[in-house]
Amino acid sequence: MSEQIKIHNALNEPISQKAYERAELLNLTPQQRTIYELSFFHSQDRRLAIETAVEEKKIEIAKNVILSGLDDDLIVSVIGLPLEIVVQLRNELKK
Repeated sequence: MSEQIKIHNALNEPISQKAYERAELLNLTPQQRTIYELSFFHSQDRRLAIETAVEEKKIEIAKNVILSGLDDDLIVSVIGLPLEIVVQLRNELKK
């Protein structure tokens, strides 16, 4: 394998790509860095909001199927909530 191919392959490794991205961040002006950070935090906030909404919907669905009499193990396997959460929900619904 030629030296150029080895270098090309090394530069395409994920760790090399990450290093390149970080080096690019170091070259940003203060204004560009602020814009980048605001954009990054905004995307993280959106991701977290989506994850929270999905979990809340799973809990809502779990409550409905608990009330309809489904088994805990089936709820866990279909909805994907941990068994502890399903048991906790079932106990709360009994009150």
